[in-house]
Amino acid sequence: MATRKFANVPPFTGQNDKNVIAALAGVVGFITAQQQPAISALDTTATTAQIIAKVNEIIARLQGTQ
Repeated sequence: MATRKFANVPPFTGQNDKNVIAALAGVVGFITAQQQPAISALDTTATTAQIIAKVNEIIARLQGTQ
C-alpha cells in the first residue's frame, strides 16, 4: 500500500495565511477524494470481510496512508 503523508500545517502567525490555507486545502482535498478516486459504496450483500476491508480503506485515507 502506498503511503501518502499530509503536508505539515504551519503554525498560524498572521503572516503566512496563504501557506496555512494551502496546506489545509491539500489535506481536505485528499480526504474528500478530490485528489484521488472516491471510495465506492458497498453492495447490500457485502460480506463481513468486505465490510472490514472497506472500513480499513476509510481509516487508511483518514490517516493519510493510502
